[in-house]
Amino acid sequence: MKITEEMIILAEKLGACHEGIVRAKLGFEFLTVGDKEWIANQDETPIFVLEFLSNDEGGFVKESVAENPSTPTHILVKLSTDKFFTVRRAVAKNRSTPVEILEKLSTDFEDFVRAGVAFNISTPVEILTKLSTDENGYVKMSLVMNYSTPADIKNLLLERNRFGFSIKGLYQLR
Repeated sequence: MKITEEMIILAEKLGACHEGIVRAKLGFEFLTVGDKEWIANQDETPIFVLEFLSNDEGGFVKESVAENPSTPTHILVKLSTDKFFTVRRAVAKNRSTPVEILEKLSTDFEDFVRAGVAFNISTPVEILTKLSTDENGYVKMSLVMNYSTPADIKNLLLERNRFGFSIKGLYQLR
């Protein structure tokens, strides 16, 4: 059965519950990955929809849920252990991610996840300081690009540049 616009208008007039109206309008089974990503990125997306999308099979939709600053903590906690490193990186970059999760992700085996923590403006200085000893160039570059990284750490990283490219140049372009 296809849900038509007329049916949705009638359901709204009859006082159907808000969640039911949203589900009817979204028609999850017919949405493309791109549609789901768009929905997951909206600040106004209801929590029950974010919960549903956080269980998607692929990484792209879950990554979009993890990027959304309105995603509740319990969903970020779940996504912080996802098998896709891109999802964990999105959690690491989300300014709403709790400190405990940032601490855990700062030791992730994937360098791009640690770089996400290093780039997050909400990451506490203590974690940024620990990450400054990371051997990975992406992590160090992310620290330099982060407005919250203390100047002394940035200067130390810029002085030690052994990456084959100019972090200092990237930093000056910001």
